[in-house]
Amino acid sequence: MLSQEATVAKAEDRLVRLNAAIASGAAPNISVRDMALDAPPRARLADALALSRAAQFTLDDTQERTALLDSALARLQSIGNTRPYWGEFWSTRAFAQSMRLGPRATKVRESLNRSYRDAPYLSRAGAWRIAYGFAYWNDLNDLTQDRVLNEAVWLARSSPVMLDSVLTLARQSPAYRAYVVHWMAARQGDIDFRPLQRTAP
Repeated sequence: MLSQEATVAKAEDRLVRLNAAIASGAAPNISVRDMALDAPPRARLADALALSRAAQFTLDDTQERTALLDSALARLQSIGNTRPYWGEFWSTRAFAQSMRLGPRATKVRESLNRSYRDAPYLSRAGAWRIAYGFAYWNDLNDLTQDRVLNEAVWLARSSPVMLDSVLTLARQSPAYRAYVVHWMAARQGDIDFRPLQRTAP
C-alpha cells in the first residue's frame, strides 16, 4: 500500500511540476519512461493528464503531439477497464479525445456526458468542462447543458477569480442567457447578493 501511494505521489508531483513549467512559459518536457501502465489508477490518471497537458502546449510538432495523446489515451483505456465509474477519469478522457479526435467528435461528448453522470461537480476538472461546454453549447444534449450550468454556478461562487473567469466564458457562448438565469436563481438566498452590483453577471 505504501509503495502504491508513493507511486501516486510521484505521478501527481510530475503533473504539478509540468503545470508550473507551462504557467511560467517554459516548453513542456515530459518522458513516458517513468510512467508505468501497471501503476495504480490514480497515478495513471495523473500521468494521462500530464501527457495531455504537454500535448496541449506542443503545437509545432504534430508527430510528437499525437504520440503524447496516444500515450495518454492508452493509460486512460487501462483505467477504464478496471475502474469505469470515475468522473475525473471520464473528464480527462474527454480532454485528451478533444485534442486527438477534434472537439466536436461524438466520443468527446460521450465521455463528457459520462463524466457528469459520475461526478456532477469537479473542483479540478470543472473549469475545462465548463469551457468546453460553453464553447460547444449547441452540440450538447439538454441534460448535459443543465449540468454544465450547475457546475459553472458552483465554481463561480467559489471565488472572485472563478466568478470572473466563468462570466468571461459565458459571455462568449450561446449559453450566456441560461447561465445568468441559473446564477440569479442560485444567488437569491445569499446574504451578500446584490443584483445591481459587480458580484452578479
